Formats: sequence, C-alpha cells, structure tokens
Amino acid sequence: MLDSITIRKYKPEDREHIRKICCDNGFFGNPIENVFEDRELFADFYTSYYINKEPGHIFIAIDKNKVIGYLISSTNKNHFISSLPIYITSISKMLFRFIARKYKQKESYEYVKLALKSVFTSFKNPRNSAHLHFNVDKNYRHHGIGIRLLIEFEDMLLKEKIKTYYGQFYDKLNDDSRSKIQKIFGFIDYDIKETKIFSNKIKETIYIKTIKKDLSINNTIASVVESKGLKIANVDFWKWTIT
Repeated sequence: MLDSITIRKYKPEDREHIRKICCDNGFFGNPIENVFEDRELFADFYTSYYINKEPGHIFIAIDKNKVIGYLISSTNKNHFISSLPIYITSISKMLFRFIARKYKQKESYEYVKLALKSVFTSFKNPRNSAHLHFNVDKNYRHHGIGIRLLIEFEDMLLKEKIKTYYGQFYDKLNDDSRSKIQKIFGFIDYDIKETKIFSNKIKETIYIKTIKKDLSINNTIASVVESKGLKIANVDFWKWTIT
C-alpha cells in the first residue's frame, strides 16, 4: 500500500476531500454524526480558515488519485484574530439552527450546548508558534501516513525559519503509549484542560491537550526516525505506537 502513496501540496480540488475526511474523523476517529449531524458547519469550523487563508501550508496524502489524508496548518502569529470572522460566522449559524430547531437528532442539540460552553474555555497556546491539525482516512490508518505528513510539515517550518509548533487533541490521559511516542519525537505537554463537549456520549473524563515541539534542538521527526533506525510504516501517530 505504501508504495503508491505520495505527499503533495494542496490544490483547490482537494477542498471537499479535506472536509469529508475531517467530518468522518470528527468523533474520536468516527463520523461526527455520532454527536452532531451538521457536517457542513463542523467542516467550516475546523477547516475553512486554513483552506481559505493559508492553502500554502496544507499537505495532502494521495493514493494514486485518491485523497486519503491531510495536514492543515497555520504559521500566522495573529491566527486567532485572523480566524475570528470565520469562527463567529460558524457559531452564529449554529445558534440560528439551534434556536430555529433545524436539527433532527437529539444529540445535535446536546452537542451545540456543550460546544458553546467550551468556546469560553481558556486555552494556553504557545506564542509565536505554528500549529497543525491532521487526519487520515480510516481505511489508510496505521501505515505511517501521519508521520509522513508531519515530516513534510516540519521541513516546511524549517525553510520558513519557524522553530516551534503545537497541536491540540482530545485525550483521556490514560494512554501510556501516547506519552512514550511524544517523548521519543520531542513533544512536550504544554497545557491540559478538561472539556465536557462529548460528555453526553462518553462517561470518561475528556481533556483537550496541547503539545509543543521545539525544532531548534535538531530533533525533527525525520532525524529521529533515521537515528533510531525506525521504519516509517511502523510509527503510528493514530494509535501512538511503534511496532
């Protein structure tokens, strides 16, 4: 499978593929419809800024002519301010559809309530750092595609003389393998906040975790893979394991 997979930069025709994969993975690797039926709005919120404002910082994983993964990122130091119009528009649409009772699923109304509460959660994000978000089609997970996307991303940051970046994800804080992989590849825990956004579906406590990486100490993923003699296909950033 890996022989036919390539990584390239974003093209306009990739837009809908990114949005689809984003929604297909929106609920802990499962379709967002499990908790929220509005795929259009979910995709707007999580992908529109990057596609509209920073398409040059997007990488696409391709199997022949099929989009099977993506990495979207921002190097804008004023990302929060620049993205506000998109986020405000998305939240306004969500509120309107909520009040107008446009949704059919009970879970969607619960999700909106919890999502709006989470908007007011204060997250500690590293200053002057790039950030990223990536996803892979469920049929292509566990084949090292995530790490290949990250290698391209780090190479781009070094060329742009950006030394630090961070990512945020939902975590249950009981995954020792995740912590092991983070340490091997130079990621450090930067911030952890409890969230209730999926509490109507998951009884365990869920956190939004921010991890940071400093590239100035020569610890790129590519260099770690080479120095430790790892095979890219065996490094799984989806399960956070090395086999």
